[in-house]
Amino acid sequence: MKRLLNFIYFFSLLFASLVWAGTGTSGAQFLQMGGGGRPAALGGAYVAFAQGLETVYINPAGLATMGQNEVAFTHSAFFADLSLENAGFGIPIENGAVAISMSALLSGDIERTTLSEPQGTGETYSANDYSFNFSYARKMTDKFSAGVTFKYLIMNLADVQAKGIAFDAGATYNTGVKNIRIGFAINNFGPDLRYDGQALEFETTKGDNSSQATDVNAKYQSELFQLPLTFRVGLAYDAIKSADHRLTFLADGLNPNDQSENLAVGVEYSYKDSYFIRGGHAGLADNGYENGGINQIQFTFGAGAHLKMGTTSLMLNYAFEQHKYLSNISRFTLGFIF
Repeated sequence: MKRLLNFIYFFSLLFASLVWAGTGTSGAQFLQMGGGGRPAALGGAYVAFAQGLETVYINPAGLATMGQNEVAFTHSAFFADLSLENAGFGIPIENGAVAISMSALLSGDIERTTLSEPQGTGETYSANDYSFNFSYARKMTDKFSAGVTFKYLIMNLADVQAKGIAFDAGATYNTGVKNIRIGFAINNFGPDLRYDGQALEFETTKGDNSSQATDVNAKYQSELFQLPLTFRVGLAYDAIKSADHRLTFLADGLNPNDQSENLAVGVEYSYKDSYFIRGGHAGLADNGYENGGINQIQFTFGAGAHLKMGTTSLMLNYAFEQHKYLSNISRFTLGFIF
């Protein structure tokens, strides 16, 4: 219990510091897009419900619930021909689990234009962002689990690139009262980044500056940008739990460093722990239903199935996200538990 209280105190200090910091701007927005059809269908309210491999993108502590090996792939069809691809593989170990995963926001080919050729130069470029992740989770007690994810980030924009690291950390605690669970997580904690590359290099010549004795190689320096740091705290409650039926209500409070605080809610119905119906809303606190949650995601819904085939299970999840300003998003997850 003392360890739990110390952990809650630590996260409370982090939460207070984030509230004090207020809202601003940040880069690497693909890190806020999540991964996995199940969390997305629940409006992102997953920090306390954290289960299995799909939890690695929200609360790595949930990996500790894994009882078998898991592999999962998620394809998300985004607006403007963007796609978000997620892949992961997790292995249970003694009192916990480890996992490797990756996220990739892919732009495809973008036609290059210039001031002199606004209709296009005939060349293309891309803007692809990647996160390569390693996660570890451990059951500290039969009720309390903690986990951490290390991220290596690569963000490409035409001929420039930004590289850096980030961390996620989280915990879950089962109160033992009607299976109410509490979850905490901090996502994308890391140093500021900047873009660099040959496209920023140039040469100043003697003809450009009369006081310059020789030609000089120089380089533009891009502005530093913050990562989208987010603190989450949430609850999960099983209103119905029997051999065949389960109905779970979820609520997550989110405090990102670049948007207003918000409240995400979700509900999942499970039949025989094999067939699932899910729904949620990504943000209720910021002007209610009108604005939505992070990145203006509003209502979400989805369905899933775990189909057993001997000692292996096929996992299928679908999620639909309604967006306030941009086109709606569908996510598809295919996974295997073995």
